Amino acid sequence: MDLILVPLVSMLYLLSFLDRTNIGQAKLDGLQEDLRLTDYDFKLAITILYIPYIIFELPANLMLVKLGADIWIPFLVTSWGIVSTLQGIVHNKEGLLADRFFLGMAEAGIYPGIGLYLSSWYLRHELQYRIGLFFSAASLSGAFGGLLASAIGRMSGIAGLGGWAWIFIIEGLITVTFGIATFFLLPRDPASASLLTNREKEVVKWRLEKDSLKDVMTMRRLSRFEGSREENRISSIDPAKLQTAMKQFKWKYVWEATFSPCTILCCLTGFCNALSLYSVAYFLPTIVLHLSNSLLDHPSSSVVQLMTVPPYCFSFILCIFTSHLSDKYATRAPAIVFPTFLTIIGFVMVLVSDSAAVGYAGIFLVVGGAFTVPPATMSWTSNNSVGSVRKATAIAMQVVFNNCGGIVATWLYPASSAPRYFTGHLANLVCACLVVVFGSLNYIILKNENRKRDKGMRNEEFDRLREEASE
Repeated sequence: MDLILVPLVSMLYLLSFLDRTNIGQAKLDGLQEDLRLTDYDFKLAITILYIPYIIFELPANLMLVKLGADIWIPFLVTSWGIVSTLQGIVHNKEGLLADRFFLGMAEAGIYPGIGLYLSSWYLRHELQYRIGLFFSAASLSGAFGGLLASAIGRMSGIAGLGGWAWIFIIEGLITVTFGIATFFLLPRDPASASLLTNREKEVVKWRLEKDSLKDVMTMRRLSRFEGSREENRISSIDPAKLQTAMKQFKWKYVWEATFSPCTILCCLTGFCNALSLYSVAYFLPTIVLHLSNSLLDHPSSSVVQLMTVPPYCFSFILCIFTSHLSDKYATRAPAIVFPTFLTIIGFVMVLVSDSAAVGYAGIFLVVGGAFTVPPATMSWTSNNSVGSVRKATAIAMQVVFNNCGGIVATWLYPASSAPRYFTGHLANLVCACLVVVFGSLNYIILKNENRKRDKGMRNEEFDRLREEASE
């Protein structure tokens, strides 16, 4: 599965992040000048993408549960690829804004959808590493996007189009190609995976059924992956009936997942971290441009694009390493708190130092920390949500808050604050500190809840699901 499934969904998320954020690269290649966009217009074009993102995220995840990943995910990929390609032929601000709105609508379901999809293939203690693998594609998209944009930008003038237009067109067509191929490559679930032998399908089914029993133990012991003294009591439940009961759609499951303390704190954590993540994603080329002016003599846009690559490579390595350790030791909070300390240190370096070299080094830490946290928050949310409807809701809600952070990040770096961008860096520093606070608070609450459940003080929901599985 790791050799087939994870690379496929990683490529899809790489394309998603690339098509969503390549507007920052396009800006360096003349987008703002050719379309006569003010600084406000450019930020509005970024912001408007998140409105449909937020509106359609939860419905998109519930639609995945209904239609199946083999239909819904390829449809989303192909749709946003077409919309992204059309960005290359817009002629004015209005056309760009309309295109970005529909791009957000088409992409809304991909990140929470992939997270939910992987949770139906892997066990709880295996999940963050796989989410880390596919989310690290966001880091690769930053590195790959910089390399690709520096090459595509040289096509400026071909067919009367600017380099920025060719960035959208070529990268969008790549996505369309992969979207169509995904209709034939992405299996709906382990039982229908043609690349697995019957023996392998049985093994996967057995693993998931066994893990579903531990999923029920979430009602007894939150944020734990190992068995407890309740395991004998739980193991009397028929795994097949249990999985059927857990897949039932009820609006109360949506409500419970939305207002779970773990979901709320993971949402707040995701919001604060998203400020740093999307600030980097959209404004790193611009920030690096001002830093490079102090390091180099009038650097070209291609040189600036290439300077954005190394920080993303660092974040890719850090994300994979941290996710592996988080699964190995069955813990999520450290995978949120410790990388965020890097983000905090990075923003302090950028804020207090006048040296461009120190500022560029700080950017490495900011990118590394910000892009390492999301796999941990998504895994934490999924691990503590019982049943597909609760998982779909909790994951979608977290991504909604992430994208709310993206909206705020859009307005943190106005052109008037160049070259130091003091307000944006300070706001991100404060929010990075809040990530540590919310992550630590979530850990404390879950530990306290586990103690209560160990004492048998939270049996009602457990008994209700056991009765449903016995019907």
